[in-house]
Amino acid sequence: MVKLVKRVAMPRPTPLAEAPALKTADVTLMLRPESWANPYNEAVDRLRACVHVAMAATARVGASAARAITVDAWRAGEVEVLGASMYVRKPVWLPVVVDAVEAYRDALPKSLKTGPLLIVSNRGRQIPANNVWSLFRTFGRRHGFDGGELQTRLFQYFEGQLDREEDERAAVAALAGCRVGADNEYSLPWVEVQRAEQDRDLMLRILEDRHDLAGPTKRVLGARALSKAESERTFFPVKTLPRSTSAIMDHDPVCILLRDMAWTDKQAAQRIRLKNAHLEHLMSLRDHKLLRSNDIAYLLHVKTKTVEMWVAARRLRMRTPEQVEIERYWKQTLPDLFLGRPRMEKPKEFHARIAADKKLSFPLTFKWMVNALSQARAFGPRRRRRARPTA
Repeated sequence: MVKLVKRVAMPRPTPLAEAPALKTADVTLMLRPESWANPYNEAVDRLRACVHVAMAATARVGASAARAITVDAWRAGEVEVLGASMYVRKPVWLPVVVDAVEAYRDALPKSLKTGPLLIVSNRGRQIPANNVWSLFRTFGRRHGFDGGELQTRLFQYFEGQLDREEDERAAVAALAGCRVGADNEYSLPWVEVQRAEQDRDLMLRILEDRHDLAGPTKRVLGARALSKAESERTFFPVKTLPRSTSAIMDHDPVCILLRDMAWTDKQAAQRIRLKNAHLEHLMSLRDHKLLRSNDIAYLLHVKTKTVEMWVAARRLRMRTPEQVEIERYWKQTLPDLFLGRPRMEKPKEFHARIAADKKLSFPLTFKWMVNALSQARAFGPRRRRRARPTA
């Protein structure tokens, strides 16, 4: 007889909110490399993200079109991208785009500058479009909305900037590569758009008059502009809820207070104030194994690695002179014991055998033991895998 097992459906994650309509303050902050920083990218990746944002917000050039631009076409001013209905157009670049591209190209290693493409991957090849979408999604998730819609919002921001132009609607459509706002095929024939595209001076004048990001980059991304953008921004970094939380978070008054607290503006000052007031209480809960490091990271809106650094600094600060001597003794003794262990005994088995000694007056953790052995180079050189012979 076959026994039927009832399947339990996994809970679905909470859907993210729709990406908000972008304002000039939001786009200004997105043009800073620091806004794209995360533990999984480098300075070049952040500058590349700024290039994509600048092209989308000031020229309506998406990531798929930007990845196909060549260096020769960029230097000659002959960049062509596809617009609506396979329409080929020549974008007009503002100084913020030119400076973003120059900063990105200067940050590239010399070995990656020899290729024909303007924007390349970290291996010098054409960057996959999925990399840009992944970066946008990560940015949106960190700010509480669906980042997959970010490029569409940048396009809408560009169209909203030019929709204020009432007279030269054909030049507006030529800049955007499509009809903008209330324009349609009856009120604005495409022949007029193609005719307006020949007047590059008119297109540049409209872009400089109507776009908020026009002008020198030092003014657009200067200290005063960034300070104003910080005060007018519409979305902020949000806390990332851990996959599972400790039960004490629903009962402890301090945990409830920090859990329900909103994080909007001036987060660094808010974090310092809360850390000075409540960190010691949270650490005591962690010492009694009622709270975990990722719970503290969620409550204080930091990374788990930062909490681990706080824990290590607190442990070093609370050591007594006797504990310092004991740790020094074990740092000198452990390498000899490890090298003299029975053959084929794994590090975890070695740690269990040493930690089980009743004479041990020191809470020897596996992580502390590995660090001590690594500093003493007791593990030896790492073995390299042999390359498989090719057929």
